[in-house]
Amino acid sequence: MDKRGGFSGGWELVFLMLVVGGVFVSVPVFLGRLGMSWDSLNHQVYLGWQAQASRFDEDYMAASLQSYQYPYLYWPLYALTALGVSGRVAGVVLALLHLVVIPPVWLIARTLIPGAGWRQTVFRVSGVLMSFMSILVLKSFEVPGNDLLAAAPLLFALAIALPACSKFLDGARRTSLRSAGYAGFWAGVSVAFKLSNAYSAIFLPVLFLMAANDSPLRERVRCSIACYVLMLIGFVGAYGYWGYRLFQEFGSPLFPFWGG
Repeated sequence: MDKRGGFSGGWELVFLMLVVGGVFVSVPVFLGRLGMSWDSLNHQVYLGWQAQASRFDEDYMAASLQSYQYPYLYWPLYALTALGVSGRVAGVVLALLHLVVIPPVWLIARTLIPGAGWRQTVFRVSGVLMSFMSILVLKSFEVPGNDLLAAAPLLFALAIALPACSKFLDGARRTSLRSAGYAGFWAGVSVAFKLSNAYSAIFLPVLFLMAANDSPLRERVRCSIACYVLMLIGFVGAYGYWGYRLFQEFGSPLFPFWGG
């Protein structure tokens, strides 16, 4: 407890991990199964198989162009399927993996709603709960998927960028430049995980241009450029091996049959 009332930062996060994590896990526990469609078996499980043992010389477009998406986030689903665990157990394990998205959302809430009193605590906790209690999020635990996992690095990037954008003054410019690099790196990793994340990640450096309008434009531009450069490095670092494999097989590091 904080002396001004409310939870201290650490306990607030622990509380949210327990509550939101309990909600995540409750979905497959209540259903007693994990829904497996054609797409689940031939796309998601297949990609996990592809991540563990290359299928390039065995299969041709097993699930259309989806067969060549970034496969490594799908490996846990493949491993659970290969082990033959029940749908309930598989659902619980996958739900627990998704707890990684809770800390960055809480960090964003803490930046936007600072303070340690009960009032601030209630608003922060409510905000985080609301972000995960939509039907779009909860339905994702009825079936296998990794959209939240793929979004986690982008959420961490935003959690790093938001407080850094307010620290251009008072001798904190170097800290902001470093944070811009970290934010860009994790945004690039998120794009490697799921290419459609680029539609959001590409605007992250704009935050640094808009930050602290009374700070020198040169400093804001430097941070924005650093964010873009590290975004490229993060993308290449996470996607590089898979992109190289695709290039070896098809002459393209992205969608191999796109060229025609």
